[in-house]
Amino acid sequence: MTRPMGVPPHRYAFLSYSREDLVHANEVFRLLDRAGVPVWMDRTGVAVGRPFASEIEAAIDGSGCLLVLMSSASSRSEWVRREIKRALERSIPIVPALLDGTRVESAFPELNHLERVNLANRAERDREIGRLIRGIREHVPQVHRDEEEIVQDLQVPGMVAEYPFLGNRALRRDELRGKYLAEPPQLLATLEPARQQWLAQQIGKAQDLGQTIDNNLSYSLHRLSVTREQDATGHRHNVYTLAIRPTDFFHFLFPNLALDEPIEIDGRATTARSELGMAHDRLRIDNIENFQCHFRIGTGSVLISSDNQVVVPVRSNRQLIAGGHLFHLSTAEGMLRPVDVHDGEPSPFATCIRALGDELGIRAGEHYQPDDDMRCLAIGMDTERAQPYVVFIVRTANTSFDAIRRQWLLEAEDRHENSDIHGLPWTPDVARALAAGRLPYQSAAVAGASNHVRFGYTLAALHDFGTDAVG
Repeated sequence: MTRPMGVPPHRYAFLSYSREDLVHANEVFRLLDRAGVPVWMDRTGVAVGRPFASEIEAAIDGSGCLLVLMSSASSRSEWVRREIKRALERSIPIVPALLDGTRVESAFPELNHLERVNLANRAERDREIGRLIRGIREHVPQVHRDEEEIVQDLQVPGMVAEYPFLGNRALRRDELRGKYLAEPPQLLATLEPARQQWLAQQIGKAQDLGQTIDNNLSYSLHRLSVTREQDATGHRHNVYTLAIRPTDFFHFLFPNLALDEPIEIDGRATTARSELGMAHDRLRIDNIENFQCHFRIGTGSVLISSDNQVVVPVRSNRQLIAGGHLFHLSTAEGMLRPVDVHDGEPSPFATCIRALGDELGIRAGEHYQPDDDMRCLAIGMDTERAQPYVVFIVRTANTSFDAIRRQWLLEAEDRHENSDIHGLPWTPDVARALAAGRLPYQSAAVAGASNHVRFGYTLAALHDFGTDAVG
């Protein structure tokens, strides 16, 4: 049997269809292929010279799910019937997709109990395609790999994925919690004079350039702890809790954004990194309690529209951090105090939800459901600027990229943070380019991407497409 290239068993969908629906089947195959979903189809999967029936059976047995294109034609197809029967006998999940007005109750009674995608509804086609992709991905997850291998794939300077959560391990909102500690962190006292001098210089420069530099109240990570909890079904799972202290943006501006800049203390030349003992290989989330510094938490998200386009903004020159026409993650935002809370405690999920609304005009409950469509992919450390960084992936349930762009133009309160936003097909090739810090097309107006951006797109690429996307 010939599987999709490089795809192990149970990591692809078997496409069951009638020959009379070949045009529709080819269209569905192309849509899923562009979305990075491996699909087995008899016109491409049967090896020359091999018995057709045995190849079909082996392909079904090795699949993660059976995608059935239901129509009046397929209801009469003996092959489709045999393929459904085989999947049911082997307890292989079935994902039904309706192509026309066929009454499922009479045409496919064995599938009547299953939720189905309605591809016949042209008015809601983008939403239904998105549902189809998500439905297949429930049964065709990415290959789980050892965390050390994942970290090795994340070859992004200055970024360490200490806690990656990819594929089926991506965290839901109730699995990543915050715990507020009222006492603020302490900065090494000998750095305070240099901090005041640095702040005065940076505020003056920002004002001259017309850049945004507000001393927003924020949150600093104190520690991360992991506990095991049991849900109502008896399943045990990890819960990650961030112990969080109050801080502000100016304590991030210095020393974090200037760790390697030359400063003078008591007449000697040094750097903040040297004074704090923050060597790159020592700076990790698991030992940040050992450093006298503030660790302002940052978040970033990769947003995928219902028509499978990734939202790629270009930052405006008004941004102090990562400005100058760099392309960016779909959203990027530090945690704000006391705004970003969930169930009464600080929450990076709340930060991501706020950023989607403020920066793109995309609202929870209207364009996506946080508990269903949002996952945390990693908690990592930016060793260049001593910043814990939390990465999310979000998928809109029924909002195409064109609709997202309209929301950005008309509804985003922080629209000025981006000079433009682009929609690119979310495919392995595009993901690979973004992870490498380049757009998949030439653009003289876009300068490149920061390490946070490459980190976020690399995680999303690994999550959705596996190792091949970053190889």
